[in-house]
Formats: sequence, structure tokens, C-alpha cells
Amino acid sequence: MESSNNRNVKNECIKEPLLIIENCEPDLSEWLGLEYNHVMKIWSNTIFTNIPESWNNNVNIKFKNSNANHVYEIYSEYKFIVLDPKSDVTLSVNDFSSADGIIIGGILGYEKFTGNTSRYITKHINKKIVRSLGKIQLSIDSAALVTKMVLLGIEMNDIELTDSFEIRWNDNESTILPYGYVVIDNKVIFTPGLMEYIRKKRDT
Repeated sequence: MESSNNRNVKNECIKEPLLIIENCEPDLSEWLGLEYNHVMKIWSNTIFTNIPESWNNNVNIKFKNSNANHVYEIYSEYKFIVLDPKSDVTLSVNDFSSADGIIIGGILGYEKFTGNTSRYITKHINKKIVRSLGKIQLSIDSAALVTKMVLLGIEMNDIELTDSFEIRWNDNESTILPYGYVVIDNKVIFTPGLMEYIRKKRDT
């Protein structure tokens, strides 16, 4: 990851802790698959939990490590950082030293925060440090990328985020996604394949 932000990185060789994506979506849409695929490129030590066994045969994604059970059923004795938008405390690099891993909700975004992370994940975790990634609603893969940047020592205030993303098709038409994406060296880090998927859906 090359960026002017890297002047704040303390140690680029730091070991990645366990990242758990607790799936909260009933269906594996192509959009969800694209975000999950990108998470696995961003963060190598990732487990997807609450994944129906049938999803492992889906052509849109190849899970490297998944489990059909909920995270709180598998790791009941572990202490996790739960990334929950309802928290008033933002994630910092110091949080990682006292946790066994991080949990991000596998939840596709809406226009506004839904509270689903608190409802489906946070309240079920016994040992937890609850943190947020700010007030901008992030895509699942953007949340993983921001978390990795914080792990590397970049302060949340130094991470540039969009508050929406516009895909312009022509002079008169565009699609606006109301989600945050990381900006590095003036380039938006957008979910690979998602623009093509949206174009395909738009044209059908």
C-alpha cells in the first residue's frame, strides 16, 4: 500500500490479527460476493462466519476459511474488537494489543445506519471492545481496509474517505452510492468488479 499516509505507519511488517466477517445477509448476491472477495485480498487472516454450506458452491466467491456457525458460538471465550457504528469511540492502534481479533459485520449498506451490527453481533459477544470507524457508512471491504490502515499506525483522522461515490455513465446519467470508500493518492479504492456489475444491472 503506497500512500503519502504511510509516513505515519509504525511497522509495515506487523502481523495481522484474526479478522472475522460475521455474515448477516440471507442471500449471497453478486454484490456481496464482490465485497467479500475484496476483503480476502485486503486481509489474509480472515474467517467468514454464519456462512451457509450451500454458499461454498457459489461461483461468485471462493471462501478461503468459512464456518456455518456464528462467531459467538465458535469463539465464546475470545475477546474481540467489535466494529459497531453505534460506538462513540473510534478505533485506534492501541486497541489491537488487548484483543484476540476484530469482528466486522457482513452487512450491505443502506441510506442510513440500521443498527444491525448492534442487534446481530455486538449484544451477543461477551468479551468485547466496541469501536467505530467514524460517522461515514463504509462498505464491508472499505471497513476492512480502514481497519488495516489503523493497524499499521495511521490515525483515523488521517484516512481520507468519500462520503459517497458517483459512477458517471454519460453527461446526463450517473449512479450515486451513499457509502464511504478509502482515497489514497487521489484514487478511490473501489470494490473490484462492482462498477461492471452495476453497469450490467443498469443495462438489463
